[in-house]
Amino acid sequence: MAFTISMRQTFLSLLVILILVVQSEGGGIAIYWGQNGNEGTLAETCASGNYHIVNLAFLSTFGGGRTPMINLAGHCDPYSNACVGLSADIKACQAKGIKVLLSIGGGVVSYSLDSSGDARQVATYLWNNFLGGHSSTRPLGDAVLDGIDFDIEGGSSEHWDELAWYLSRYSKRGKKVFLTAAPQCPFPDQWVGGALKTGLFDYVWVQFYNNPPCQYTPGELSNLENSWKHGFIPVNNLTSQVLPAIKGSTKYGGVMLWSKYYDDETGYSASIKSYPNNLFRLQYCIFLFVLLVKKCHTVMMNDDNFCSVSNRASSMPSYRPLSCGISEYFINLKWRNSYLLESLNHDCDPYSNACIGLSADIKACQAKGIKKVYLTAAPQCPFPDQWVGGALTTGLYDYVWVQFYNNPPCQYTPGELSNLQNSWKQWTSSIHATKIFLGLPAAPDAAGSGFIPVNDPTSQVLAAIKGSAKYGGVMLWSKYYDDETGYSASIKTHV
Repeated sequence: MAFTISMRQTFLSLLVILILVVQSEGGGIAIYWGQNGNEGTLAETCASGNYHIVNLAFLSTFGGGRTPMINLAGHCDPYSNACVGLSADIKACQAKGIKVLLSIGGGVVSYSLDSSGDARQVATYLWNNFLGGHSSTRPLGDAVLDGIDFDIEGGSSEHWDELAWYLSRYSKRGKKVFLTAAPQCPFPDQWVGGALKTGLFDYVWVQFYNNPPCQYTPGELSNLENSWKHGFIPVNNLTSQVLPAIKGSTKYGGVMLWSKYYDDETGYSASIKSYPNNLFRLQYCIFLFVLLVKKCHTVMMNDDNFCSVSNRASSMPSYRPLSCGISEYFINLKWRNSYLLESLNHDCDPYSNACIGLSADIKACQAKGIKKVYLTAAPQCPFPDQWVGGALTTGLYDYVWVQFYNNPPCQYTPGELSNLQNSWKQWTSSIHATKIFLGLPAAPDAAGSGFIPVNDPTSQVLAAIKGSAKYGGVMLWSKYYDDETGYSASIKTHV
């Protein structure tokens, strides 16, 4: 995606990429802003009315023990903290309905992810400094960006999938974190090909230029051949030939342009913007030209959640078989509300019926004494639960694991047990279930709030609730985090 300044000076043309966007309806133009001080302000960019998404380019230094550093060329000096002035511009863009994302990476490779822990640290940094977290040193001020764009063009291909997963988990804390990527068109992409297999990305803009094996070839729109070799498509050709040739596909999403500076020179977006918007409603989220992730037959439109991919990870990729220790009482296999079993990234594809391979693991769990689950529920601790409160009044549930986390009014805080204790009493006295479980995160990163250090549940929390006749034990989220912390092993003799 990115070019060095010297290379840009030789490229006096606007590079066009066909955008791969999964949207409920309509399309639009995305733009990269930040790599030329003469491209106008961010507020002016959004006020033009030409763009639906703006990628701030780039956070060019991060990972591998480096001090993260944003580089917005001539727009602001991050060393003097001058980029915080962009906060007002970002908010102005978002007020117009324009998504503003931070693009990480770029053509000057001063970034890497050296381990899973490094990926987690980078995700935490991005959350606290650019997204919905909190930090006293936010480079762009208090504006909350809409997501992170992966423009990875060098270094190692390792751990980008883990970074995507860690970032995606923050969506559960409130505002959705959009994930986008800008791979080269040779499939799979050398750097982020593995990450794209996770199904976690909302937008993917593939670079169909400077890559002869996969850009337009002679015989296909031959009059565009010479210009396409350089990545540039004249406006008239794009609107009269290229877009009509591809817009009939339900896979079409719109156009993304590099960059705002060159768009200012040519007026390209203004010339084409009436074309991308006249789109068909998407029925499938199969990516255009190259299949970047497994086919998604189920499209669930809900606000900004354009497509719920059936094989989207619900736990960190581990590629291990379903494991059942003798101390574990229940194993929940997570299903989507579309009635498709999530693969959990355990290397099984429900569409090819490959998940039947879990049958032996399930039987092995049951042979170890794992109890058969009849009907269970996982409500939030505020009573009654907003979603399944009515269902729970039926008295049909055998086990209810109440989530005492991500809910400060009823979760435990150090030194303050009363909130949890009062909520527990309400649940156990009001719900006709065989047993009620205390739902906890197995690690600090497993939830936005509510993690209880091991010593607290064993010395205080469990002692306060175990006297209830309906006490059933503890439910942990999730196996991945429990493997990291050994939480269950630490508390099992107290449960």
